[in-house]
Amino acid sequence: MKQLATILTFLISFITTAQQSYPNNKPELLAGKNVTVRDLEYMHKAGYRYFYSNKQLTDTYMPAKSDKDISSYEDLLGQNFKVVAVEPMGKDTRIVLENKKGKLVYYKYNKWVESFMFPFVVEGGLSLPADFYCDYLNAATGNFRTKKIDGFSFGQDKNQLSLEYTNFPGKAPEVTKGVTFILDNHAEIYFNYAKVDLTKSSDNKCIAYTHYILDENEIARLKGGKIVKVLLGDASFDVTEGETLKGILNCMFPALPANSSIEATDYCSSIRIKKISNDTRGFFAEEVNVFYFSAAGEKDRRVYMLRLYNSIANRGEIGKGVTIELENGETISSPLTKVEKNPESHLTAEFELSELEFSLLKAYKIRSYKLNNTGEKINVRDAKKLQEILRCLDTK
Repeated sequence: MKQLATILTFLISFITTAQQSYPNNKPELLAGKNVTVRDLEYMHKAGYRYFYSNKQLTDTYMPAKSDKDISSYEDLLGQNFKVVAVEPMGKDTRIVLENKKGKLVYYKYNKWVESFMFPFVVEGGLSLPADFYCDYLNAATGNFRTKKIDGFSFGQDKNQLSLEYTNFPGKAPEVTKGVTFILDNHAEIYFNYAKVDLTKSSDNKCIAYTHYILDENEIARLKGGKIVKVLLGDASFDVTEGETLKGILNCMFPALPANSSIEATDYCSSIRIKKISNDTRGFFAEEVNVFYFSAAGEKDRRVYMLRLYNSIANRGEIGKGVTIELENGETISSPLTKVEKNPESHLTAEFELSELEFSLLKAYKIRSYKLNNTGEKINVRDAKKLQEILRCLDTK
């Protein structure tokens, strides 16, 4: 199968409830449902939009004191309504709501509104037709681009699949590459070589952007479990519209079997074997969160090496000493190891692991590390994969 170019742009937005409330292109699914106005964080100051007290949609319902064109956040939050009618009106849809006192309120729905802006939670969730998630795709020209779903957006052009996810984390994550998806079946999908570019938006918020290639196995695993969390360096972001993302992938690749496996063999595939000399083999694991593990020789006389670096360029000073903190509180320290700068201006160090140190790393996950005796402590997110790779090295 062709590799699918995947673009991941990270945008943290409001997290919806687990049950599907957003109707996408089918607002008629709301008819007869009881809905509650939900808390939209970005509405705290701005207030809610598109609520009206008349059928002509000219008079704002519960207007805010500061702006009569928007509804008061404090007054509208938590109000309960029954959807008594769903009426098409050109490109938009008029949703007729009735409150407990029998008063009619009107909401103007645009099917292109992003799901994180949809202001309702549907009691009991929506009953979805079989083709619901396929509506996110536009196959009329063979290409498509979905609107944002909890910050994610899928697209396809010239047989390349792209996945965008935009993130305004407030504070820039301490990372220049590497993204991890956590699934609800506890599987983890790593994009270790994905470069992360950090930029500023017009309102001075941090934007993180990365690009990676998805292979068939990664797509199958994304079909096998819902994305619930994204790890980007030392930052962690919750995702609760994973069911929608999974549904879209099932529409795109209906013939590809889903893979819900979380076995350690997934990690062993990252290890490459190379002949060093006539009687010596080398084993090299792919980079995981700035760590590179390698081994040389057969099991009875094997040497294990660890190389790591600082993910932020031009940060920190050269010197001596590496300290690794484990989840059980123990540390692995190599005080005489040189800490130097590589050609990309990252601090880097490499040292040999003793048999005891290797055993500790297999038994306990890495919590953090520090380069040179005066460097800052850096937390580690991909500790599970690091531990599994070490166990795989021990079986080669």
